[in-house]
Amino acid sequence: RETGKQYLLTKGDNNPVDDRGLYNPGQLWIQRDEIVGRVKGFVPYAGMGTIWMNDYPQLKMGLLGTLCLLSLFSND
Repeated sequence: RETGKQYLLTKGDNNPVDDRGLYNPGQLWIQRDEIVGRVKGFVPYAGMGTIWMNDYPQLKMGLLGTLCLLSLFSND
């Protein structure tokens, strides 16, 4: 029987499997009215800084050191 409802299956960008493990027990799909957020835009590669700092701890320490020095020598 066709109801005209749209059923969705979600999956995170970096997840190898779908999000069914996050749904209510026994629920296989979500419906449009169960979605809370709305996409306004996206920034490609915005998380690359975090990945680089995790892959290269020297980069993280350099950035923290620079921020500390800037805060010490600021006029405010």
